[in-house]
Amino acid sequence: MPVDNQFAHQCYSAQPPVAPYDLLTVGSQPRIGSPEYVQRMEAAGQSLKSSDVGAVVLLHGTFIGYDPAGFNTMLFNMVPPLKRLAYRLTKASLDVVLRDVGNYSKSSVRRLATDLHADHSIQVHRFIWSGINNHAGRAVAAVRLFDFLVGLKLPAGKRILLYGHSHGGNVLALLTNLLAENRGGVAEFVAAVDGYAHKIDKRWPDIKSLVQSPARLLEKNPLDLVTLGMPIRYGFESTGHERLMHFVNHRPRPQLSEYRVAREGSLRALFPSLHCDFVQQLGVAGSNFSNPIDGAMWTADRRLAKLLAPGFSCWSLSRQIRKGMLVPEEGQTLLVDYEQSAFQWLRHMWGHLIYTRSHRMLFHIEQIVRCFYASVD
Repeated sequence: MPVDNQFAHQCYSAQPPVAPYDLLTVGSQPRIGSPEYVQRMEAAGQSLKSSDVGAVVLLHGTFIGYDPAGFNTMLFNMVPPLKRLAYRLTKASLDVVLRDVGNYSKSSVRRLATDLHADHSIQVHRFIWSGINNHAGRAVAAVRLFDFLVGLKLPAGKRILLYGHSHGGNVLALLTNLLAENRGGVAEFVAAVDGYAHKIDKRWPDIKSLVQSPARLLEKNPLDLVTLGMPIRYGFESTGHERLMHFVNHRPRPQLSEYRVAREGSLRALFPSLHCDFVQQLGVAGSNFSNPIDGAMWTADRRLAKLLAPGFSCWSLSRQIRKGMLVPEEGQTLLVDYEQSAFQWLRHMWGHLIYTRSHRMLFHIEQIVRCFYASVD
C-alpha cells in the first residue's frame, strides 16, 4: 500500500501480484529437541540477536482470544471482576483444548524462548486479544497492541519482531496505520472505537491519549512484521513498519497460475481444494460478524466499516473470494506447500491451523532470518 495509506483497504484482483512472492516447500524437518533442531534454532536465535531483535511478539487469530463472540464483555461489563474472570477462563480453556493448533499457548511461547537462546536476551511474549471477527475487535486489539509494545520499554535501536496468525495479521496492518508518519485518519479511527473500547479496558482513556499523541513513541524500536495465513483485508502503511513478510499455505495446481487458488469466477472449485488455506480465502472483506445485541460493538463496527472497508459488504463476499487472491499488495509473500494431508482436513481446518504448530516454528524462523536478517551475519 502507498505511503499515507490512511486505513485504506486492499484491492482484490485476479491479475498477477504487484508485490514479490516465492514458492517454497517445507520438506523434512528435524524432530523437536534433536541435536540438529537445537543447533539450527540456536543459530536462528543468534541471527536475531545479531540483528538487534529485542523482542518477539506472537498474536493469535480469530476465535482464539478472551472473548471470541463478544458475550463476555456484553454480559459482565457491569461487574468488572467477573468480566476479567470470564476473559481468563475463556482463554485458558481454549489453550487447554487447542494447545498449539491455531494458537500460541503459554507452553509454546516458553519453548520458543528457550530454543532461540540460552541467555534470554530476547523477550518472547504472546499478545492476547478478543478474537472476535469484526472491525471493532481488531481495532481495539491494534490500539491495545500499540500500548503493549510501548510497555516493553526496550532500549533504543532494539527491533520488535511480530507474528500475526490469521486476522492477527490484520491487527498488525491496523497498527501500521496508527504508527504512520501522517496522522490522517487516526482521530476518526479512535473516535469510532471509543465507546466499545471503554467497555473492554479500564485504561482506555490513557491508551487513547497515547495513540493520538503526535510523538513517534515506537520510532526507537523498528517493527518487523510477519503474517501467517492472513486473510487479505486492511492495507499496511509503508511508514508504519520496516519489514513485512507473509506466509500463505498454497500448493500450486496444474493448469492454474501459481499465484492463484482457483480460476476466476469459480467459487465452487475452492471447496474441494485441500491444497490451500481455504479459511484464509473465506476471511476476506464481507465475512465480518458483529453482535447486534451489543449496541456499543455494533455502533463501533458500523462506524469503522465506513473508514476501513467502504464499498464492501457481506453481499459482495463471494465476489471477493472468486478473485482467488493469495499475495497481498505489500511485503514479501512466501507461498508454502506445507505438505498437509487431504484426509486430515478437519484437523488442520482446511489448511488454516497448521502455521502455529510447534514443529513448524523452526521452518518459519529460518525463513524470517533468511528474508529479514541474513545480510547481518
